[in-house]
Amino acid sequence: MCGIAGEYCLEAPTDTVYRILQMQKHRGPDTLGLLQFDSIAIGANRLSISGSNFAPSPMMAEHSDIILAYNGEIYGLSIKENQSDTGWLLRYLENNPLSVPDLNGMFSMCWVDVKKKKLAVARDFFGIKPLYIWKSPQRFQFSSEIFPLVRVNELHPVLDELACLEYIGLGTRVGSDTLFSNIERLEPGNILYVEQKKNELHYKLRCPQKHRLYRDTIKKDLLQAIKESVLLCADTNRPLGVFLSSGVDSMAIVYILAEAGIDNLHTFSLILDNDGIENLEQLSLPGLAWRKWKHTPITVTDADVWDLFHRFLDITSQPCFPPSAAYTLLLSKVAAENGVKVVLSGEGSDELFGGYDSYISFLRTDNPDPCNFYLNNSVFRTALNLFTDSGEYYIEMLRRKMSSVYEGKKPLSMQLLALERKLSLQPLLERIDHASMYFSIEVRTPFLHGDVPIIAWNVLGEFDPALGTKPYLRRALRPLLHDWANVPKRPLRISLDSWFQGERLRSAVDYIISDPYLTIVNKKKWEQFVNRLLNHPNTSELMVAIRMYQLLSYLNRIKGDSK
Repeated sequence: MCGIAGEYCLEAPTDTVYRILQMQKHRGPDTLGLLQFDSIAIGANRLSISGSNFAPSPMMAEHSDIILAYNGEIYGLSIKENQSDTGWLLRYLENNPLSVPDLNGMFSMCWVDVKKKKLAVARDFFGIKPLYIWKSPQRFQFSSEIFPLVRVNELHPVLDELACLEYIGLGTRVGSDTLFSNIERLEPGNILYVEQKKNELHYKLRCPQKHRLYRDTIKKDLLQAIKESVLLCADTNRPLGVFLSSGVDSMAIVYILAEAGIDNLHTFSLILDNDGIENLEQLSLPGLAWRKWKHTPITVTDADVWDLFHRFLDITSQPCFPPSAAYTLLLSKVAAENGVKVVLSGEGSDELFGGYDSYISFLRTDNPDPCNFYLNNSVFRTALNLFTDSGEYYIEMLRRKMSSVYEGKKPLSMQLLALERKLSLQPLLERIDHASMYFSIEVRTPFLHGDVPIIAWNVLGEFDPALGTKPYLRRALRPLLHDWANVPKRPLRISLDSWFQGERLRSAVDYIISDPYLTIVNKKKWEQFVNRLLNHPNTSELMVAIRMYQLLSYLNRIKGDSK
C-alpha cells in the first residue's frame, strides 16, 4: 500500500515527481523511492503491509526492462518472507499485462518498458485505489491524489453549469472529468498506454469489456465465497482490525474470523443514538478466540462530526461527500491511534446485493429508465431549479452519460446497480481511501474480491424487490449469523434536519452568499432558495446547501494554494 506518482516529459527533466511524492508522503511513510530514465520518472511512497519491509518501490525486473510502481494489494499470493507483491506483479506483467484488471485485489499501478520507452497506468475493476492523470501532447503525469497535480502545475478550476449541477445535484461527476480541464480520473478497470511518436506523446486507452465479472459464471456457494474472501483479506502479519456496525456485512466478517479462530483482532464500532455494538458479548460469536479480541466503542457528538467534516474538506480529492464521511475519518483515526495497520470493512455489499431501501422503492415503481433514480431525485431537482431554463438540456446530457454506463445490461436491477457502482460506490471507495491513508492504514473490502462480486452479478437478474434489501445475501448468511441475518439495515447517515441547523446552517449560508463563484447560479432563484434555507428548509434543500458549501470550500482551498 502506498502512493504513486510519475511523469513522461518530452521537455527538460524536472523534479516534479519528487515534489508530488513529498505532498502525499502520508500515504507511505516507510520509504520514498524514485527512478528516472531519460524522459520518464516514476516513484512511490511505501506503506509496508505485504512481504519484506525492505522491498524497494519502484522495483525493476531482474530479467527484463520493466519497472513497476504499485499501490494496493493482490490477494492469495504465495510469496516468501523476503519477497513482495510488487516483485510478483513484475513477473506477471512480463506475460499478462492486458489481464491486469482481472487480478484479485485493489490497486492502481504504473509500469514502464524502459527499452521501448512505453508507460502504462491501470486501476482495479471497482476503482478501490484512486489514480489521477494529467495529459498534454508534451507531458503526462499521474498521482494517487489530485492536489499534488494541481499544485505542481499551478492549475485553476473550471466550474461551468453542468459541473456545478453534477456536484450539487448528484454529489459527483458522471464521467472521468474533474474541475480541472487537463486532469481526469483514470476509470476503474482501464489501462492507459503512453508512448512517444515523433515529437508528441500518444495515448491509447484499453477498456476491457469482458472483465471476469461479466464473463464468468460461478457455481459456488455464496457463503463459502465470502468466507474465502474474508480470510484472504485478513491474511496479514500487521495488526488487524474490523470496522464493525450492526449490519449483516461487517457482522459476517467478524463471525467468519471468530469461526476461523483468529485471536488477534481489534474491532471498532460507532455508537450513534444508542445504536451500535457496545461490547462483543452481545453478538454470540462462535468459538472462544474472540474473547481475546479488543473492542473499542466510539461515541460521537454533533460537534465531533462538524469538526471532522471540515477536516475531511482539507484532504479530499473530490469536492462533495456526505457528512457521514466524518465517521470514516474518525474510525480511521481511532484505529491508527490503537496501532492497527490493516482494517476489514463491509463496504461494497449494498451496491452489489441491493442493500438500500431507495433501490427497493424505485424497482417497485416499474420505472423503465434507471437514470430516473437520480434525475427524479428530490435533491437533484432542487439543485436543477437553481440554474437557468436550460434544465432539460442538462438532463438530456446526463441521461446520455448515464446510459453509456449500463448499456447492454438487463434487467432493470442490473442497470440500476451498474449505475450505482459508478455514482455511489466509486466515490465511497475513494473517500475510504483518502480517510484511511491520511492516517497511514489500509482498508480492505472482502465483498469486492474473489468470487463474491461475480456471484452477486449472476443473481441480480433474479432480484425481487418484494423480498426487501439484500435478500440473496441474507439467505446465504443465515446459517452463519442466524437471527442477525434478518436485522434491517441502519445506514450511518447524519440527520441533516437536526445536525445542519442553527449556527451551523447560518455560517454555511453566510460563507456561500459571499463567494464570487456563486454567479454561476440564477440570482433570483438563489435568493428564494436562501430564504427557504433560513426559515423552514426540507432535507433536500439542506443537502444542496451542504454540497454547495463543500464545492465552494474546495474551490477556495485551491485559491489559497495558489497564493
